[in-house]
Amino acid sequence: MRHGIEQRADVDRLLVERRYFHRDKQLRFEHAGRKNSIIPDSGFVLRFPRRTAVSPNTNHGLLLHLIELDNGTMPLARLQGKIQTYELWSRSAEGMRYLEALSKQFSSLPSTRNFRLLLIAHGNTKVGDRERLVDTMIQVLDLSGAMRDRVWVTTVETLRKHAQEGDLLSAAICTRPRHAKPWLHTYRALEQKLSNANARRGLAQRRDFIRDKLATMPTHPLL
Repeated sequence: MRHGIEQRADVDRLLVERRYFHRDKQLRFEHAGRKNSIIPDSGFVLRFPRRTAVSPNTNHGLLLHLIELDNGTMPLARLQGKIQTYELWSRSAEGMRYLEALSKQFSSLPSTRNFRLLLIAHGNTKVGDRERLVDTMIQVLDLSGAMRDRVWVTTVETLRKHAQEGDLLSAAICTRPRHAKPWLHTYRALEQKLSNANARRGLAQRRDFIRDKLATMPTHPLL
């Protein structure tokens, strides 16, 4: 991915962070009187052209990408909790200040609090990448609409395939949960129907539903 960005004349990579595990790099915030932190696997800031009616050629978009690589061993409840923590961080005063500071550091444009959360799903020895993608989507759909719009999801298998073909950035490799809007009400009704069902059977039915819908959802290039 880094090589692909460097080959793009219209994209500037302004920051790369791989040390969120260091105490001073963690995304810390307070929620409900408790201190919390997020440790993304990596992150980077890109600046790329963004046309507007007022300034079609000179305005630039600036966006932080936070990356979570799921190796398939994390229990679903923990995966869900981690994804939801990103939403809590995005709403916190600390999260807003962090995003505003990045924006001011790299741009003279008005500050933005937007970012992308790139979830990379990877199955374990029993479950392939595609099935782990299904489970990841189930967790993401519990987020608010604003947070779902920030999430981009792909798999290790997909990344490897397109990296070998040399089109990692231009290829349609990501699914965006925001495109679940047309059928989300149907999914919510299914969840309600399954609320009193056996947990394993309920999860199986939700997986079947999401698996079918994933086949109909568009995919997008990251840039």
